[in-house]
Amino acid sequence: MRHKLFISSLGAAAALLAAAGYYTFRLSVVENNPMWKKPRRQPDPQSEKGRLFQAKKQAKEKMAAIPYEDAWITSADGLKLHARFYPNDDAKRIMILCHGYHGSPESDFCFSFPMLKKDCAILAIDERSMGESEGKYITFGAKEKDDIARWTDWMSGRNEKNLPVYLYGVSMGASNVLMNADRELGGVKGIIADCGYTTMDRIMADVQKTWYKVSVKPVRLAADFWCRLLAGFSMKEAETFSALKHAKYPVLFFHGTKDRFVKPYHTQLNADACVCEHETVYVEGASHAASAQIDPVRYERTLREFFEKYDA
Repeated sequence: MRHKLFISSLGAAAALLAAAGYYTFRLSVVENNPMWKKPRRQPDPQSEKGRLFQAKKQAKEKMAAIPYEDAWITSADGLKLHARFYPNDDAKRIMILCHGYHGSPESDFCFSFPMLKKDCAILAIDERSMGESEGKYITFGAKEKDDIARWTDWMSGRNEKNLPVYLYGVSMGASNVLMNADRELGGVKGIIADCGYTTMDRIMADVQKTWYKVSVKPVRLAADFWCRLLAGFSMKEAETFSALKHAKYPVLFFHGTKDRFVKPYHTQLNADACVCEHETVYVEGASHAASAQIDPVRYERTLREFFEKYDA
């Protein structure tokens, strides 16, 4: 009887763990999860948070209204991927912009875009499963890094003036571009990574602690099982360290000191792993992906200095 009870309990525990892993997989990886579609309550417009919210809303609207050319490629696994190309006859360089988790180019680059459009041609991609790009799963860089490499190839074929190219990512996009740091990419001179994470497992652990006040490794292992079974990737593939340990390009890191989503220690660990030249800028008081909004003067000055150093 005890043996049967033990087997029954073990089976129930396994089923519970599998269910918890599937819930985590659905919440984290499946793009159309309804939880991410719920409207969020807007802050009091008279508060500091409300003023920042309204300023970002206006900046996003301005960026969304700028004309662009549609660009398309096909991913290695057959998805049709979309980007917006902003040509510039006076361009001194080309920027490839990679937005973050459940983000968009205008949500993540609306404050840095005006800094760049002065003298840059810009390719702002829609990460797989977001915007106009096809796909069902967000793979935290496991597959997005290959998509970015393909976009770099696409851009190289249109870079008639042989302009220097930079990969520039925010949040998940930052991690995705860092995962390309060890690749030979045509024309790339440097990488800009704003508030990127280190590994999919580590950022999921942080979110578990923030949302549920506990980090449960077995649940993440179960989620990885569903990633492998349904989405065709392993969480172990979504990490920056292996690329940074063999980095071929200089890296400019940004991170806000008040980032509560991707905590600043991720950038410190990424910088520590980077074997190529790099600079780290912490923006005091900036929350997640808000460094360019909170201190635009320093942000643009640092970008310009980075370009001046590596454009040649």
